Amino acid sequence: MLYGINAGILDADKYLPVVKKGWEALVKAVDTEGKVGWTQMVAAKPGSVEKKNNRGYSTGCVLMIAAEILDYLENE
Repeated sequence: MLYGINAGILDADKYLPVVKKGWEALVKAVDTEGKVGWTQMVAAKPGSVEKKNNRGYSTGCVLMIAAEILDYLENE
C-alpha cells in the first residue's frame, strides 16, 4: 500500500493509517535477535503460525517496507 501511496496511485489520507498500523505490527514481530516472527512457513497451503516461526525471507520483506517508509518520509 505504501508503494501505491508513493507512486501516487493510492490516496495517502485513506491508506496511510492502514500502513502505519501494519508497520507497528511488523515492528512488534521482530525479536531481540532481529528475527521476524509470525512468518508463514513454506507449504502448499496456509497454516497456523506462532511467534517462534521465522524465515530469512521475512527480514527482506521488512526491509522493503522500511525502504518505502524512507522514500515516503523523504518526499513528504
